[in-house]
Amino acid sequence: MVTELELHVPPARPAAGSYIKRHVLELALPLVALGDGALIAGNFLFFYFARFVWGVLQPAPAPALAPYLHASLLVALIWTASLALVGLYDARRAPSRFDDLMLTLAGLGLGATLSAGLASFYRSFSYSRLVFAYAFFGSLATLLLVHLALRAWQAAGLRRGWGVTTTLVVGANEVARKVAQRLGSRARLGRVVKGVVAMPGEDATGALGREADLIRLLDEHAVDELVIAWPGAHADELGALVRRATAARAVNVQIAPGILEGMTFQLEVSDLAGMPMLALREVALRKWRNRAVKRAMDVGLASLALVAGLPVLGVLALAVKLSSPGPVFYAQERLGRDGHLFTIYKFRSMPVDAEASGPVWTSQGDLRATPVGALLRRFSLDELPQLWNVITGDMSLVGPRPERPFFVAQFQDQVPRYMDRHLVRSGLTGWAQVNGLRGDVDITDRTRFDIHYVENWSVLLDLRIMFMTLAAIFRRPGY
Repeated sequence: MVTELELHVPPARPAAGSYIKRHVLELALPLVALGDGALIAGNFLFFYFARFVWGVLQPAPAPALAPYLHASLLVALIWTASLALVGLYDARRAPSRFDDLMLTLAGLGLGATLSAGLASFYRSFSYSRLVFAYAFFGSLATLLLVHLALRAWQAAGLRRGWGVTTTLVVGANEVARKVAQRLGSRARLGRVVKGVVAMPGEDATGALGREADLIRLLDEHAVDELVIAWPGAHADELGALVRRATAARAVNVQIAPGILEGMTFQLEVSDLAGMPMLALREVALRKWRNRAVKRAMDVGLASLALVAGLPVLGVLALAVKLSSPGPVFYAQERLGRDGHLFTIYKFRSMPVDAEASGPVWTSQGDLRATPVGALLRRFSLDELPQLWNVITGDMSLVGPRPERPFFVAQFQDQVPRYMDRHLVRSGLTGWAQVNGLRGDVDITDRTRFDIHYVENWSVLLDLRIMFMTLAAIFRRPGY
């Protein structure tokens, strides 16, 4: 996933190609919203008939149909508007079944709250709370099924070139090539990356052309989106490049990481005396309210998991003890939020003298692991004692993985912004890990994902990472 700053520039002239084919997904969104509204109204009336007419759900004497018919239209309007409000119909959102689930649940929850509040002020007729409840869960189930089908249709359309965004990357450097590779390798993003354009001072090997060819390439490939990944550019060069590109073609311009490098802050457009400004906004988890929400979620879920998993923990502890001489738990010093040192706990997976010669970076298939330890690592079961670290406040369920001070001392001088990952609590799992960056991998790539998490934290992102972690453990053990 690429974090970007979008520059909204008025289009100079319509892009070439079939407008419907290129924008079919955006054009379909109003129809999707209308269809969702019809499903919600249909659910509301279905459960009216199921209870009062057909008598299959807690039968009761049938009230008049007309008030329920009117209410079904109002409920459909409120609930669909709530779904739109939480962003379910955002055309720019990358397709994600998990996001669909969470946004549908949030939107319907908001809609149900609003409609229940409105009903409390309406005294002329008493509606059945059971019908509302049935309609809520029925709408949730049917909307999720329909949206799963729509995602499958969308994926099929993207494979056929419907609704794709043709992208050109400006820059022929390491940042640009990583951006091009990442965008092009994720089919659900709907990007067709045509290639990179070499800028002054860059090697043009493998590039589509140089800066002088940019305008020709925009038209030749019918480009919709220009991603600028040119770290050496000055502000005036960027401005000139954007003006040239947007004057020649109606392209959406985005600037990739490495261009506006700096502190771990989010950028937002603000207005100062009528002048547009880029405001630096502190990352979300430095705000006490967000930290309180995350902490409450950590303590609640970790406590529940620890209590529910006690039998499993007991069996694992016995297996470790019987498999090789030494203690059951392995304690190690790690560096956490704001440089705080704490002791992390794991089930011991290696012999007690595994690091007699000094700290060693672990990797998948580490030959030092005991047979039981290898099995624990394969399913990440050796990490379970860290639930206690979460409860005590040294760690969070989700966050950058904590590292040993020995390695932090090396990485902070080698990797730009490495210490920014310590602005939040370390995690049992993290955004880098669920994207395959764990163990002996490029620390620069892993740090980039960690910083993305720091800068873009939300409850939804935490929940998504938790679900992705569980899915990864069962889908590809040792992920």
